[in-house]
Amino acid sequence: MSQLPSPLTPDPGPRWAVLGWVIGEMAAATSQDDLLNTVASHLRAIVPCDRGAIGLRSVTGESRELVLFGPLQLIDGGSEPATAGTVDPLVLNEAVRRRRRLRGRAGLALSQEDTDRFVQLPLRQTHSTPVRDGRRQLATLELARQTDDPFDSEDVALLTRLADLLGLAMGRLLSRGEAAAARESSTEDARRLGILSEIGGELASIVTQDEVYTIVDRAARAIIPNHRLSYAEVDTEEGMFHVTQMSGSGRGFPVDQAVPLDDTIVHLTLEDGQPVYSPDLRMLSNPDAEMLAEAGVVSALTLPVLAGDSALGVLTVTAEKPDALSMADRELLGSIARLMGSALDRVRNAERVSYTQRHDDLTGLPNRQEIVRQIGGHASLVVRGRATGSVLVLDLDHFKAINDSFGHDVGDAYLVDLVGRVRGVLGDEGVLARIGGDQFAALLPGADAAAAAETAEQVRAHVEGTVFRWEGRRLPVTVSIGAAAIDSAGGYAALRGAEAACSRAKRDGRNRVVVGQPHGADGRFDADGDWVARIVDALESDRFELFAQPIQPLGSPRSRSAPMEPIFELLVRMVDGDGDFITPGRFMRVAEDYGLMSRIDNWVIRQGLAWMAGPDAPATGLCSINVSAHSLESASFLDDVLALLENASVEPERLLFEITETAATRNVDRAVQFITTLKSLGCRFVMDDFGNGFGSVAALKRLPVDAIKIDGQLVRDIHSDPVDLAAVCAVKTLADAMGMWTMAELVESEEALIRLREIGVDYAQGYHVGRPQPLAFLSNLQAL
Repeated sequence: MSQLPSPLTPDPGPRWAVLGWVIGEMAAATSQDDLLNTVASHLRAIVPCDRGAIGLRSVTGESRELVLFGPLQLIDGGSEPATAGTVDPLVLNEAVRRRRRLRGRAGLALSQEDTDRFVQLPLRQTHSTPVRDGRRQLATLELARQTDDPFDSEDVALLTRLADLLGLAMGRLLSRGEAAAARESSTEDARRLGILSEIGGELASIVTQDEVYTIVDRAARAIIPNHRLSYAEVDTEEGMFHVTQMSGSGRGFPVDQAVPLDDTIVHLTLEDGQPVYSPDLRMLSNPDAEMLAEAGVVSALTLPVLAGDSALGVLTVTAEKPDALSMADRELLGSIARLMGSALDRVRNAERVSYTQRHDDLTGLPNRQEIVRQIGGHASLVVRGRATGSVLVLDLDHFKAINDSFGHDVGDAYLVDLVGRVRGVLGDEGVLARIGGDQFAALLPGADAAAAAETAEQVRAHVEGTVFRWEGRRLPVTVSIGAAAIDSAGGYAALRGAEAACSRAKRDGRNRVVVGQPHGADGRFDADGDWVARIVDALESDRFELFAQPIQPLGSPRSRSAPMEPIFELLVRMVDGDGDFITPGRFMRVAEDYGLMSRIDNWVIRQGLAWMAGPDAPATGLCSINVSAHSLESASFLDDVLALLENASVEPERLLFEITETAATRNVDRAVQFITTLKSLGCRFVMDDFGNGFGSVAALKRLPVDAIKIDGQLVRDIHSDPVDLAAVCAVKTLADAMGMWTMAELVESEEALIRLREIGVDYAQGYHVGRPQPLAFLSNLQAL
């Protein structure tokens, strides 16, 4: 038996529930009488009214009226109905009238004959809803009330939905081959719902707007292969919209042409926040309707793409024949538009967060983290002999005098102005970044040391020639610049060399350019390229080793969610050619800058699982493993971890994964997906270094972690520093409120341990509890 679609409403209630039940009854009906009896039995429970009737139209156009319930009119003789004074019986909601006018529905108003008949009845409010099967109008559903209570928007929505579904059901019964048609419809419904489910899953994991457009386009073409799909971005402040994406076959809006919003279908779509279907654009006078009609488009569906209550744009489907989209098509495309809005909103929020983390708020320039990343990327080309490049570091001289004399607002305005001037000297190829209050760095792709020195001198002269004036006063500002070419030593070494050269320029009298060496003024800095090679060699030669550090429970767990078992954290060391251990502080920064952290994390998890499954590991207890930001951002890392867990004979419940706030917020959606997927298997998660950033609490609310590891800088002096004590107490209170358990790191004294136990922290970690030891030294958990 074929099923009708379920009602769609943003706020389902009892009346919608009755409608849903009626839909099921209509799906089971085998005759038109069954359908009308079902409607007659339950219509008043859906929309309260005193009279219900349905005007039926035959294939030849003849019509007859069946009264479902309520006062009767004179039909073929019979008793006269009671009469009473009435007002205009056609009191219709203005928004409904406009919406139906746009949809091109005819027959909204009752005929004069119908009006005269209603006037003879004690009825004061009426509503008429067409019942259609595609383009055929099969009937008109007529309701009336004896009171002055108007039919409100929810009444209209319920009646429209009921009429649409009744039309579908009547159309099926009127067609021959009902069983075959029902089976075909059911199969098509399943296919379409499968498309909707598939793109919903895909849109939940994408990270760029282009990916959103691609997925939506593919889904729309699977539903309506012979139509044109376009997406228009809307600028409500400018009062314009313009199409940025278009695909499919046929005609549609011109791409990249700005169109005024006034009186357009697009404007009405956004104003109501509802789809607008125009089965025949040739009957409309809206500017965009006329534009499409002139291009050969006959019908169009315009769908709002919303983020909450904010309009992001409009999705438009166009066709070259009238009334080309069925109700099922329109509903499914509406669902796709809603998914698109949610996905675009999430992607844009993530992009804003990512941009904010990588750029300076005042100038909009890249910050130190971002310029280091870009320098490192270009340095990889230089190391392979495929490019040249240099780095400049600029430090403004006497800028403090401007801030002191005029205030920081004036100083900020000067910086913004100066940035524009410097960028003009650097040109389009140069990348300028703000790495400190009055300090900047620049990447000069393609520039050797001589070219970099020449550019630096041009910048210096330009800044010197720019005299700052404010309130009649003149203050000279100059700049000291250090330059260093990028060579095989790597990008970070070039940046440090330029910083050292800039320091020498200031020491030598300021307002000058000094060219330094990539390794820095005193040769103290290790070369990035050398460290990259050493890390890769260690990974390929399996020259890393795991250490474990105990995390001690402080008595019985204070939090109900805390585990009862001991915990140890796995830590990684690199082994050099002499067999000595290299601590992470010496190689981790290069591994992060050059994208090697995911490989290291993968190695740690793989080796850790192998050790836990072996005979030398404790039979009980939890193992804690750190996950880097690069791994969380990697599209394949989660799959790698799932494969390792599937092949390991270790219960996922014994695993803790530690992630930092910074790592999680670089790509919140990927982090949430990583956490929720592994938590569904039984793994647990800890937010590491909690309290060392301003966004910790906000990040904690967004991430479904199980525990908080309090940052060691707050823990180390907790027994002597009242501010640290207050901070740790606040974190413990926050964790209790969120149902999380707590761990404290960097515990280095018995006094700190006692204070943590008094506060109620569940676990402690640090040199006072136990130092990291190679796994080879650990035969059981008690040995920790």
